[in-house]
Amino acid sequence: AAMARVQLKYLERRNKLEGKNCAYIDKGIADIKGIDPPYIASYAQVTWLMYLARFYPDEFKRVNRERIIEALQAEGIPATTGRTGYIPLHLQPLIKEQGKYGNLYGKGCPWKCPHAHPQKAYREGDFPVAEKVYKERIDLPNFRDIAYNTQYLDQYIEGIRKVFENIDELR
Repeated sequence: AAMARVQLKYLERRNKLEGKNCAYIDKGIADIKGIDPPYIASYAQVTWLMYLARFYPDEFKRVNRERIIEALQAEGIPATTGRTGYIPLHLQPLIKEQGKYGNLYGKGCPWKCPHAHPQKAYREGDFPVAEKVYKERIDLPNFRDIAYNTQYLDQYIEGIRKVFENIDELR
């Protein structure tokens, strides 16, 4: 708690830096075919756990996400997927494996409490749009700890551009 309290005085500055860096990346990748920066509503104030870009495998003759991530990593871009907690809610272990976690809130709640509707077992395929978006997502760094340095950010953008402009070589 003491460490978190000390870090709170830097939070606003770090959030602004992160926003500026991510906005720069947004502009840098906006014209690259097949990858989109994250959508942000005009009224939203955003901070990032990870920078979530979306790619469109149908535009690349079904080159899979793992192969694209390998190519990005080979360019020095620490791209990942699925490790940041952005798995669709219905596929999270706590929701999917209800019996395993049992009685979280007492009196059988949330899964078998008197206030709950009949218990629902969630399966893959129940929310196809959420699952599709999840499978088309690539996690990039949030650039929170990088001082605003366009030269450094340009290297990331160029690495992304190189991978997506040479995507046919990844098959």
